Amino acid sequence: MSLPYPLPTDNWPTPITQDYQDGWVVWSLQRAINRFHDSFNEDPNPPATVPARIAEDYHFGPETLEAVKLMQQTLRKTGKTDLRVDGVVDIATQRRIVKHFTGDVPWLWPSNDVYKNWYQAIPRGLLYSIAEGESAYMLGSASWNSSTNVDLGVWQDNVTGNELQEMVTVMRGFDVRIQAAKEALDLTKWYNANHSLPGCAPASVDPSLWAERAWRRAAMHHNRPLDANVLARFTIDQLESPAAKAYERQQLDGGTPDPWTEPLG
Repeated sequence: MSLPYPLPTDNWPTPITQDYQDGWVVWSLQRAINRFHDSFNEDPNPPATVPARIAEDYHFGPETLEAVKLMQQTLRKTGKTDLRVDGVVDIATQRRIVKHFTGDVPWLWPSNDVYKNWYQAIPRGLLYSIAEGESAYMLGSASWNSSTNVDLGVWQDNVTGNELQEMVTVMRGFDVRIQAAKEALDLTKWYNANHSLPGCAPASVDPSLWAERAWRRAAMHHNRPLDANVLARFTIDQLESPAAKAYERQQLDGGTPDPWTEPLG
């Protein structure tokens, strides 16, 4: 099934307003609105301002505008004016949407009681800080690496080849809640598999005492998986060792690894 609209070419789509062209950037916002609505399904006392579900029709019309205003009002802390309620989806609004789904909006029940619990093993703030580095919180970001390779959405989910025309794959890439869960799972899996290795924690020491180092390696794995894996397995003074080089060549299918140190001057 071909895509109803071409993938975006703008990797910094902000602000999203009624003047924004129809397509995936608007769809990513509409999906976020519906995910936001659904997150309150089990809230014992949901705010009256939670927007209703809307059509995901790729068009920023009156229904989407009203839903954005309600979402902004809900995301704004009671008694504060830190988020404008104007229907303009600027970076502040997109940042707050992302933080809702990473469990970092403490005054809203789904964020503080559901998502925070889901991701409790991950250091507070790590999920949304990766989003800042990857896309600056842009829901509809698309960063093209080549004509057949693109990174989509808040956490820049990589899509290649024939996947570029697969509706389900593209929708998942632009779905903020799905991508938050995927990123959390990837981080946790890497941490659990590597946190006790020599490069993450000294031998004969409780690895939990060195958890920050392991989580930093886990975050690195998002963009530089080989470097993260090497740093987990070898201590700093072992990075140029024959064993480390052999491991890198194996991971590179016999290719030549980059040097870890370069002479100055």
